[in-house]
Amino acid sequence: MLPNELIDSKAWQELSCYARTVYIEIRRKCKSQNDNNLSYTYREAKKIMHINTFAKALRELVNNGLIDIVRSGGLYRKCNIFSLSDRWKFYDQENFKTGQLKVLDKDF
Repeated sequence: MLPNELIDSKAWQELSCYARTVYIEIRRKCKSQNDNNLSYTYREAKKIMHINTFAKALRELVNNGLIDIVRSGGLYRKCNIFSLSDRWKFYDQENFKTGQLKVLDKDF
């Protein structure tokens, strides 16, 4: 279940429907509150959206503070690893820290 505080936040309200979908899919894989070993691959995403749309949705989620990149896949053909973030609570405030989205490997 998504908390009302999140759904009512400006960070959530400014997300596209695709970013919201990706967030829900990533969160479904969460087994504990502090789970920072979540993945959602391009292969999984392309079943529900175009991979360019998925990449844009990930950027939105990082930029709005809902996820962080723990490990960027790529050189070693590993998947990207995400963690849920609470940076969204400070979105649009002076002390908001933007995340960094490294070039994510397309896992086909």
